[in-house]
Amino acid sequence: MVDPIISMKCLTKVLVDGSSGLNIMYVEKLDAIGIDLSRVRLTGVPFHGIVSGKQVVSLRQIDLPVTFSDR
Repeated sequence: MVDPIISMKCLTKVLVDGSSGLNIMYVEKLDAIGIDLSRVRLTGVPFHGIVSGKQVVSLRQIDLPVTFSDR
């Protein structure tokens, strides 16, 4: 559990899987921290190993500045 700052908004109790190259954030959270949904772009990037034995394709993608720091 960490408390990152994402796009100048302080979040609390965020679960981070350090070995994962895939991060998931629900639209409701983007709305809650004030992210303009026009920044979310279409993508067709395939991921392997997310669902055992199957290829999964990401539908959308966004790049967000994230800061981790000691208080």
